[in-house]
Amino acid sequence: MNPDNCSGIDEFLKWDRYRLMTSPCLMSNNHRKKCVFMTDSFTSSTSVDGSEEHLVETLMSQVDDEDITTIIGLAQFEKTNEMLTNCCILSASRLEKARKDLAENRQLILEMKSDLESVFRRIRTFKQNYITKYADVYKHFEQQYRDEEKDE
Repeated sequence: MNPDNCSGIDEFLKWDRYRLMTSPCLMSNNHRKKCVFMTDSFTSSTSVDGSEEHLVETLMSQVDDEDITTIIGLAQFEKTNEMLTNCCILSASRLEKARKDLAENRQLILEMKSDLESVFRRIRTFKQNYITKYADVYKHFEQQYRDEEKDE
């Protein structure tokens, strides 16, 4: 039975139930033995063309719709769980990258801070030397600067 050959939704649902029933991981050994016994007895008495349809109908009569719904729901939960696991892995890798970037940027900021402190220390030293060497010029420009501040 092939899903591509299904013409309607009913046939597709029959195919899906058939697929779920014949999947070895979804059936218990006891249930599988019943299905094999029933299919052996029915396939020997039916024609080759109708045997697949009859097998599907027989298998469908052996399974509750609730069981199928539960199996489908569990499969969906499994997919959701896998997606969440992938999301967690992706988030963890991005968090690690962000931590690395943060550490690098923190180090860069600390280097910039030390560079700025060095620059301001040099400016203060230069200013101190300028004041001692050229005291009269400094007083003149300092007075001019104060006058400009008052005007504003």
